[in-house]
Parts: sequence; C-alpha cells; structure tokens
Amino acid sequence: MTRCFFFSAFFLKSAVFLASSATLLIMGGSLVMQYHPQVFGAMDRMVLGDWFAATKWDLEPDLITFAKGVTCGYAPLGGVIASPRVAEPFFNQAGNVFRHGYTYSGHAIACVAGIKVMDILERENLIGRAAELEEELYQALLPLEDLPIVSTVRRGVGALCAVQLDYGDDDTLPGRAAIACRKAGVLTRAMAGGSLQVSPPLIITKEQVDEMAGLFREGLSSL
Repeated sequence: MTRCFFFSAFFLKSAVFLASSATLLIMGGSLVMQYHPQVFGAMDRMVLGDWFAATKWDLEPDLITFAKGVTCGYAPLGGVIASPRVAEPFFNQAGNVFRHGYTYSGHAIACVAGIKVMDILERENLIGRAAELEEELYQALLPLEDLPIVSTVRRGVGALCAVQLDYGDDDTLPGRAAIACRKAGVLTRAMAGGSLQVSPPLIITKEQVDEMAGLFREGLSSL
C-alpha cells in the first residue's frame, strides 16, 4: 500500500487577509507563512504600528520572512523566523538536516546594520509613532474631501493612508494629480484604482502632517 502525504501551506501578504483568515487555516492544520515582500519604512510591516502584521492582530504564523527594511537598506539582510513546531524536528529528530550555509549567510556587517536599525526603532519609539500616525494622517487629510477632484480619503493601518480621486473616464488624472502634488512639495504617487499614496517617514511631526495636507490641497486645487 502506498502512503500519501498532503502538505498545505499559505503565504499571506495582505495584512487584512492575514487577520481574517489565518485563524481558520491554523485550525485546519495548515502551515501559515507571513510574507513581507515590500517595505515602507523600517522593519517590514512595522509601519502598521507593530513589528509584524501578525503580532498586531495577535496571530502566530508558522514562518515569517523578513528582509530589506531590517537594515533600512544600508546593507542586504533577510531571514526567516520559525515557530517552535516548525523548528523542533530539525533539532530533535535524527536525520533532519536543513542545509542553508551560503557563502555570505549571517555576514557580520549586515547583521550589525540590522541590530543598529532595531536599536534606533526602539530608542526613538518609531513603531509607536506609526500607530499614532494612523489617526493623525486621516484627520489631517479628511478635509480634502471637499475638493471636487477627491472622492474620499481612505484610512489605512498605521502610517498608511490614501487620497482616492474621482477621475471618471479620465485615466490620466491620477498621474497628473501626483505630478501636481509633487510640484507643490509632496512626494506621492498614483496607485492602481486612482488613489494617491500617503506613507510619510515615521519621524514626521504633527505640524509636518498638517503642512503635508495643505500641500496636497495646493497641488490638487491646481488641476
């Protein structure tokens, strides 16, 4: 008789999808992996107001990958965090060898850069600042909804927000709006669906948030 083994794993990128589905996947016995492909500030999704999206929603993925932002881009470094149930067989069961010793693995310079970046994140409470920015950004940008060109201001999680444009059939408007805002002094970009991305540095002050909202108004009003 042939024995069949089935392996089920899910890569979760979206923070919303992670929060809504991971619990069901864990209950079903699947392997849950939180994947961080993009970085807005420092260590992966800490822009959401926590070190990882999983901890923000009190979830426990089996594997978490991280890279890029752990060093803020000063040196290439990435890694994988494994839960006890995934790591245990490699340490306590004979014959299970996971060979991953590449030439530059664990390079001292990259690791030092990562440690220093995390020291700064903790010392300056930048993760806590990301959580504070969630309400500050939304309230500062909300008055933009009185502009004819703006459909709505979309609240994000942590230091993320978006200005949704009412562009109708004019597909060129989001791009032109982004350029107009840049000319006014705001670094933004048009996103799929016609919105302008708002993801400022985590060191931004409340006064600078208000100034940014004013520059958005200036740029959008010029169209």
